[in-house]
Amino acid sequence: MDYYDVDGFRFFDKEEYENALKDKETIDYINKRFDFSNTKSVLGLYYKMVEENTFKTVIGYAYLKRIYDVLVKVPGIKKDTLPVIIMSDSDRIVRITKRNNKSYERRIEKLDGQVGTYKIVIAFMIAIIISMFVITLNNDSLNYNNAYNAVVDEYEAWEKELQEKEKELEEKEKELEELENQK
Repeated sequence: MDYYDVDGFRFFDKEEYENALKDKETIDYINKRFDFSNTKSVLGLYYKMVEENTFKTVIGYAYLKRIYDVLVKVPGIKKDTLPVIIMSDSDRIVRITKRNNKSYERRIEKLDGQVGTYKIVIAFMIAIIISMFVITLNNDSLNYNNAYNAVVDEYEAWEKELQEKEKELEEKEKELEELENQK
């Protein structure tokens, strides 16, 4: 990632870097042409720079803050009377928002492609599940198992009947033996 340094500050956005260079040029121009020994003129300069929102980057805001700190120390000037430094970050926020929107748009396009792939995979899986149900319902071996179970159940019923009849016969045999033994 490219970056640009100005007066101890690092900028990652070229446009912001260029604004920082402009702020530095303005500060250099003011420092060369302005008499800072006259408190009234410094106060007037401060008011004008704050009202006109002269600076756009941290370079300019830091310069305004140094002037503010000097003015606050001057007897007769109260903090409450000085205008506050307004940081106009709205342009930067708009640029960052546009940059983020582009990255989100790229992410959305990528995800749209993935969604299409997922839809195909899901449709394929649903087709497999449906075919498994069809095969299960039409499976001859399943019908064979049902028939086999029915025959086994029938034989079990016959076996129970036979066992009951055997018991009856055994009881009758015992009765006959008892009759013969009594004779």
